[in-house]
Amino acid sequence: MIIGLAAALLLSLAGNSYFLLKDGDKGKQEPNVSVAPQNEPLTSEKTMKLQAEPNVSGEATASLTKKGGNLNVVIQANNLKNVKGNEVYQVWLIKGDKPHPAGAFVTDKNGNGTVVYTMSQKEQTEKWDVMAITLEPNANNKTPKGNIVLSSAL
Repeated sequence: MIIGLAAALLLSLAGNSYFLLKDGDKGKQEPNVSVAPQNEPLTSEKTMKLQAEPNVSGEATASLTKKGGNLNVVIQANNLKNVKGNEVYQVWLIKGDKPHPAGAFVTDKNGNGTVVYTMSQKEQTEKWDVMAITLEPNANNKTPKGNIVLSSAL
């Protein structure tokens, strides 16, 4: 009787494993995301220079690029003050008086840094007024804590 129960348990485990593995493949479907073909060119929608605030050294160029259905913000900053400790430069898209975080970066030893931020579908429909970069005491802020160092009207 014990041998029969063990055989039945073994058969049950084998059957369950088969169905779990078979159903597990269904869960591995790719999410419904618009992905541009690899050979589709990147389109530059808009490029602008961000202006340094008084008594701030550095410069930055921001480009809005599109590939497929995705709109990206690409910022290349140069000659900025090097960060210390947990400091980061954070990019903000601003509508009215409401800032929205759009990536952060840490400069290299020459004060250069880059950030690429892919906008959500909702963010792409917003009419942003200003793009700004602040020097923040730490990363992942929901609102700016530091001062604006570079900015541009959009």
